[in-house]
Amino acid sequence: MMKTNVALMVFSSIISGAESVVHKMLTNISKDDFNVFLITNDEIKDKFVIDNVQVLSIGKLYDKRLFRRGLSKVIGEEKSTVFQMRGIVKKVQSLVKLYNIQIVHSNLLNDHYVNSRLHDVIRIMTIHGAHGLDSATGYTFSPDSIKKIYSSAGYIPSACTYFHGLLRNIGIDDNKFVIIPNGIDVKLIEEKKEDEIRDNNLNMVYLGGTRKVKGWDILLGGLKIVKDKGYTNFKLDILRDVPKDSELYKTAESYHLLDNIIFSGYVSNNDHLRHMARSNLYLLPSYSEGIANTLTEAIGLEKPVLATAVGGTPELIAHMKNGYLCETNAASVAEGILYFLENKAKLAEFAEYNKTLKSKYDWVNVIKEYELLYKKAIEE
Repeated sequence: MMKTNVALMVFSSIISGAESVVHKMLTNISKDDFNVFLITNDEIKDKFVIDNVQVLSIGKLYDKRLFRRGLSKVIGEEKSTVFQMRGIVKKVQSLVKLYNIQIVHSNLLNDHYVNSRLHDVIRIMTIHGAHGLDSATGYTFSPDSIKKIYSSAGYIPSACTYFHGLLRNIGIDDNKFVIIPNGIDVKLIEEKKEDEIRDNNLNMVYLGGTRKVKGWDILLGGLKIVKDKGYTNFKLDILRDVPKDSELYKTAESYHLLDNIIFSGYVSNNDHLRHMARSNLYLLPSYSEGIANTLTEAIGLEKPVLATAVGGTPELIAHMKNGYLCETNAASVAEGILYFLENKAKLAEFAEYNKTLKSKYDWVNVIKEYELLYKKAIEE
């Protein structure tokens, strides 16, 4: 049987959530059924050394930042981006023709723009972010342009219905939507897993650092309320760098929380999983989220979750089953933390529920859904 030529496409300067998803897909997709390519850029291509995956680079991304900022101010962010991507479109079209690529699967909004400009391919566009359509974050492309980009797709996979709802609101056809969850690298999780801390404290971990959108302010505000009520038996492990002159550190100091906080700084090599494994409770008090990869990792590590009920989070975390969902304010976060301090048996109960979900999110199973989608797209 002739193999289908599939190229995943991602352009970026860093490896973050969407890029990590691409890496797991490339690793797990069947090389017996598909000839697999990655179309990317020089800055991250070396992060994708995977057996039987051919990496095709368009070279360096346009990175003259001062010029970019100046161009953006003169012609606007969207026109500036389109101007910078036009050379990439030509390079990708040449690669598609040279390697007879049949399906191009893009993963970030700029990638989707490039994909929408290609000819003679089946376009699949996974939506990993809100693109500003939720009014919580800024956007590069206007809603009208986002509509044009996604309207060119054959299929639009997402890990949550929340993103599909945002696209539906701007007029994208429901028939293009496919729900495919983000996966868990079970092997990696088992490799990184460490014993949970078992003492008298509620040991919590927060990965957001100083990023305001991740809700550190309402988290610290919630902890202040908890401490003011006389509870001191809790520890918070904060990952990412938190300088002493940062607003987060100064707030923690003014709230008299420094004795309750461990500042672990930036960790690499997926060692955030070690910190999550040692904790009793994973925290995601964000103001805005899609589907955070760390939520599926928490499920894989069998950790209960306390999170704000934003974006796609409620599609993974069921209130009072595998976690506790809060509103985006300090008082609600405090209520959640107090719930676990006063009902510690629920930590084990929620962890057990997550144990039953692990196989659903195993990449070995998730990738089969993408493979079926590729085959369906080719047959149509």
